[in-house]
Amino acid sequence: MKAPNSIPFGNIYDKYNAGSPLERFMVKRYLGALKEMCTGFKPESIVELGAGEGYLAARMVEFLPDRTGLFLATDLKPGRAMPGIQWAAMDATRLALKDQSFDLVLACEVLEHLEKPSLALKEAFRISRGHLLISVPFEPIWRIGNVLRGRYVFDLGNTPGHVQHFTPGRILGILKTFFEPQDIRLVIPWILILASKR
Repeated sequence: MKAPNSIPFGNIYDKYNAGSPLERFMVKRYLGALKEMCTGFKPESIVELGAGEGYLAARMVEFLPDRTGLFLATDLKPGRAMPGIQWAAMDATRLALKDQSFDLVLACEVLEHLEKPSLALKEAFRISRGHLLISVPFEPIWRIGNVLRGRYVFDLGNTPGHVQHFTPGRILGILKTFFEPQDIRLVIPWILILASKR
């Protein structure tokens, strides 16, 4: 299912503020890996596709305090103002943004919600001046983990809104048309990839 304007949505579970110590540990490792991957080259302008509730956008501004320029998050605007971040509702497969306008394009936890993730990657390639940083659930580990926690059992652990299921090989196969992987990390239960334009 999709929200208006073809903006995908998924589950409403707040993974960033989970109650379980194990979940908090996994999210801490995930955020730590993202920070390491994006701070190595100090992007000045950043766009996040599928910013959701804005949590990651806020963390990225925190990770890069010396960043200058624009941070644009494309999704539904959260209920609170976030300094340093502009918001716009756009379809990730048809972005109303200029070519080569961002040093870093983020697409974290969004490609699994898209019917045609290759179209979003093509747009990411078009608007990027250099880098893409993505994360997707590592399947089938993601779904197994959900079942073991008693979540979405009747859907075999598939999180609501996930229409794509990525192994490392599958996501790299889609990505390689547009980007060259520079850093690949399996931070269970996620796959994180920092890539540069081909």
